[in-house]
Amino acid sequence: MDLQTVKTILLPFYGIVVVTGICGNALFITVVRRKRSMQTVFNYMLINVAVSDIISLAFCVPGITIRFFRHPTGILGTLICKFVTMHLIAGITLLVSGLTLTTISVERHNALLRPMDSRFKLNGTRTKIMTCVIWGFSIAFALPLFIYQKYSDAVEDCYLDWGNIAAHTF
Repeated sequence: MDLQTVKTILLPFYGIVVVTGICGNALFITVVRRKRSMQTVFNYMLINVAVSDIISLAFCVPGITIRFFRHPTGILGTLICKFVTMHLIAGITLLVSGLTLTTISVERHNALLRPMDSRFKLNGTRTKIMTCVIWGFSIAFALPLFIYQKYSDAVEDCYLDWGNIAAHTF
């Protein structure tokens, strides 16, 4: 089997994974929002993971499928490199998922070892702050890649143009 045939066979399976993943995560978010007993700090943190999963699923498969076609050039090619082809959005969402699950683990650890110490418990306000910090850090972490990712007509692919980085520092 040649590579194009394998890609063509895998494409429907990618679609099934995306549709199932988006529907499952959206269902979880809907249940937590509608059912009062499900509205816990733990579930709100899991909603953060579900949102990042939905974004990841929405951006990953187009990045895979674009390899079937000729990549656009110019400004459009650079934008597609930044948001789709190089999976930078997926990188942000994976970092968000990892940091959120780490936060949940630390919170559960502290709940077991220090059940009476309220300094380490996540409440509604702390959960919102932690979610914003996680997303902010994840975006800031990937920002240099967004800035320097470009499409090159010479190599007909995306590349990181670090150029003279010293000239861009403050």
